[in-house]
Amino acid sequence: MFCSFPLKQIFNKPEHYQVGISEFSVNDTPLEVDSSGKTLKQSILYTNRIELPYDQHAIGIRAYTNNYAASFTCGIKYKLEPFDKEWKRTNSLNEINYTNLSPDKYILYIQGDVALANGEFPERKLDIIINPPFYQTPLAYILYVLLTILLLYEAYQVIILRSSLKIEKEQKRNMEQLNQSKLRFFTNISHEFKTPLTLISNQVELLLQSKNIPPKLNTKLLNIWRNITRLNQLIIELMEFRKQEQGFTPLKVNYYNLIDIVNNVVDSFKEYAQTRKINLTLLAGQDDISFYFDKQLIEKALFNLLSNAFKFTPENGNIFVRLKYESMKVSLEISDTGVGINAKELENIFIRFYQTDNTCFTNNIGTGIGLAYTKNIVEAHKGVITVKSIKGKGSCFTIQLPTDIQYPPSNIQENLPIIEDYKLNVAGFISTDTQEGGATEERKENSEKHYKLLIIEDNQELRQLLTEVFSDLYNVETAENGKKGYEKALSVIPDIIISDVVMPEMSGTELCQKLKNNIKTSHIPIILLTSQTASEYIIEGLKIGADDYICKPFSIKQLIVRCNNLINLRRTLQQKYAKESNSSSELIATSTLDQVLLDKSIELIENNLENPVFSVDFLAQELCIGRTKYFTKIKAITGMTPNEFIINIKLKLAYRRIEQQPDISITELAMQLGFSSTSYFIKRFKEFSGMTPNQYKQKINENGTS
Repeated sequence: MFCSFPLKQIFNKPEHYQVGISEFSVNDTPLEVDSSGKTLKQSILYTNRIELPYDQHAIGIRAYTNNYAASFTCGIKYKLEPFDKEWKRTNSLNEINYTNLSPDKYILYIQGDVALANGEFPERKLDIIINPPFYQTPLAYILYVLLTILLLYEAYQVIILRSSLKIEKEQKRNMEQLNQSKLRFFTNISHEFKTPLTLISNQVELLLQSKNIPPKLNTKLLNIWRNITRLNQLIIELMEFRKQEQGFTPLKVNYYNLIDIVNNVVDSFKEYAQTRKINLTLLAGQDDISFYFDKQLIEKALFNLLSNAFKFTPENGNIFVRLKYESMKVSLEISDTGVGINAKELENIFIRFYQTDNTCFTNNIGTGIGLAYTKNIVEAHKGVITVKSIKGKGSCFTIQLPTDIQYPPSNIQENLPIIEDYKLNVAGFISTDTQEGGATEERKENSEKHYKLLIIEDNQELRQLLTEVFSDLYNVETAENGKKGYEKALSVIPDIIISDVVMPEMSGTELCQKLKNNIKTSHIPIILLTSQTASEYIIEGLKIGADDYICKPFSIKQLIVRCNNLINLRRTLQQKYAKESNSSSELIATSTLDQVLLDKSIELIENNLENPVFSVDFLAQELCIGRTKYFTKIKAITGMTPNEFIINIKLKLAYRRIEQQPDISITELAMQLGFSSTSYFIKRFKEFSGMTPNQYKQKINENGTS
């Protein structure tokens, strides 16, 4: 017999039951009610809201229900919004766990699984808030936005600033390029001016040398000469300014007394001041202000400032030069009572090519580089130049130079004796009878010697002028460029060459180098004519073998004297070499090639004294040179024919052997030296030394006894 129970009657729907939370844990740690009430103000049973920091993102919840009758069928389900999309059931222990919850606002819903009699489900709701860190808070985002706006604004400002700087740099670069183009143009034009200036100055010089010029015409010629000199000075200043702008002019300082320099400069303007009726006054509180500076550059700066003062000062005006020394600084003031400068123009006064619109009281219109050049000079000395001016009352330029600058040894120049360059002396053109006689004899002597002069110049007028001037002194050959000049030098073998430096096809320096490296022409003296006035260019020309270097515009008298000096010096050295028994080949060899040729020739002569077949042909063959070429070369270097040169070497050797062996017989000595006749040897020895071999032996013995 079985008993049955209807399940539906056993498990009736309850009228009422509850679900709730019995425990809440964070990061596996149960929450307790604390006194501060920061997390739980009351028991979790009565808590509807929990607020957690961002680092407490792992929570555990234990739920419960009081529906014990339905405990076999009644479960608990939960849902965490907005984390869960669907309802979930708790485990057998009614535990709910979440890990790595992001900062947000959550609502935890807990429901019973069995509906009440009214059809509803009992529910427990808990608000869980996990606060974000500060950098994720709205305030932080507001700050981020503000910071982003600020950064964007700053970036915009930077872009605008960079664009402005770029435009400014571009403008500055364009201005610099324009200024450099101006300088290049003026420099190139200056080079072109040098040749016409040379032509004009030499024509004026020739006219001034004439005796039949009326006094009025002579005065006008002197005015022309002075203006030529002025123009040449402007050209030199422009070229030096460009070099200094490019940093090619190093300071050459020494220990000078600035008072002396200023005195000399002021004295040079005194006569001009009297002519202009201007009072020029120098006020110096001391007699000695000595320190290291570049004398030439400081003089140029003073000349520029005084020239400007005179230029803008009217008659009966005043110019003051004041010199003071205090606190290791020299202060040099140049003030005037001239027209002054507008305040707007003061900031541009030291800019290259800038010129004011002020009234100029002289005919010397400036180029706009004088003050810029002066500023460069002062700054090169670590000094400062300033200007103060009042329109209509005058200007005051002040230079301040430190006296305690330690210059490197390469900038310090020793006090060397000054050799003045050749300058035009008007009185020198009025030649005395003696001078005219000497010049005539020199011309006659040179014409009798038939010396050949090769002129290489691309300017036709200058080439023609030089030809006319030198035709009375030399047999003149000409060439219009370096290439043709080189070919003519090889064919003519002149005694001296005058060549321009800047020429088409081949420059003068290249021509000089090729001639000095050619055995046929290495002995020929070369004079280079150039527009470059810097010592660096002169040194470069001399290094490649040039015998002299003359800057345009030059004096025709100076060129004639230098040519004659080179010829006469060569002739004097040749005579000295021929007469002295102990003279070396270095005395007359002007190049390495010439010295090697002479040394090898002497060696061959000394090694073949007793060689019966020794001759000039034998010597030329051993040296791998043609007889004619060898004849020309030895004649040009020594002034002797090869036969005379061989005899000269033998006679010098005879001198040394007599000194070494005073008892040697003359016959034996003549045979050792390759002389076939003793009488001929005695004759040549007497011509060489002015005494016979026996007389020389006697002299040696007497000197030895005494």
